Amino acid sequence: MGDLLSQFGIDWRLFVAQLLNFLILLWILRRFVYPPLVKLLRERRGQIERGVAEAEEASQALARARAEADAMRREAEVNAQQIVAEALRTAEEHRHAAVLKAKDESAAVVAEAKRRLADEGRAAVAAAESRLAELVVAATEQVVGVALAEPQQRKVAEAAIARAVAELDSPNFQPR
Repeated sequence: MGDLLSQFGIDWRLFVAQLLNFLILLWILRRFVYPPLVKLLRERRGQIERGVAEAEEASQALARARAEADAMRREAEVNAQQIVAEALRTAEEHRHAAVLKAKDESAAVVAEAKRRLADEGRAAVAAAESRLAELVVAATEQVVGVALAEPQQRKVAEAAIARAVAELDSPNFQPR
């Protein structure tokens, strides 16, 4: 066997020394280097797994937050629509109330105008009656030639006014 190794250029003493060095190095590595290295790798793997788990949790939390934000946005849109609808309804009620108030005010103005017109009509009729009474008394004094006493003037004037009003109220009245 020694010849076979020497044919390949291998010195068996050097080979045994190298094998012994390799085994010693292997024992030192396994005893002092590999355990801390393995421990470091396990810790690193644990950190990576925790990081992945935390990233997954963060992703889920983000998804929940987005869902909550979407729900809040939808709720805000619904609330906004309700507020707009309420504002429109309130505006319509105010408009309707303003229209009713305007109608009431216009009816009051019309009623006041009618009352004033009636008052002015009565005042005009009273003034006309007074003037007519004066004219009747004056005409009577000229026709009779004698001035009548106050009570007589009143009776004559009232009779003349009654005839004039009756003639004005008659359906056959024709202005001249």
